[in-house]
Amino acid sequence: IDAEEHLLNTVIEDCTKARIESYNYSLFVGDIGTLQAYVNAPFTTRILAKGLNLEYTSYTDLFEIDSKTGVISFTPTEDQTGEHTIFIRVKDQFGNEELKEVTINVSKV
Repeated sequence: IDAEEHLLNTVIEDCTKARIESYNYSLFVGDIGTLQAYVNAPFTTRILAKGLNLEYTSYTDLFEIDSKTGVISFTPTEDQTGEHTIFIRVKDQFGNEELKEVTINVSKV
């Protein structure tokens, strides 16, 4: 039964992917560029992306990113002053992914 269920799931996924591709579906992630944040001031931004069932991952200790919404929210500390280059990965349910670079400048007010 498990093998049959796996085969059925694979067929359904392949058919769904083919149908979506027939509509010229593609993952889109907007350019992020350089952002400015200030020590002790709340900072919030959202990664602009379009696709199905997106998952966001950041490769930094500077902040956390909401894995489902792409919202970055943190309050920088004085220890975080300076320029930070960060990579953010956005992946859709079909395995398509984009890696974007963002620079966040943290400065004192």
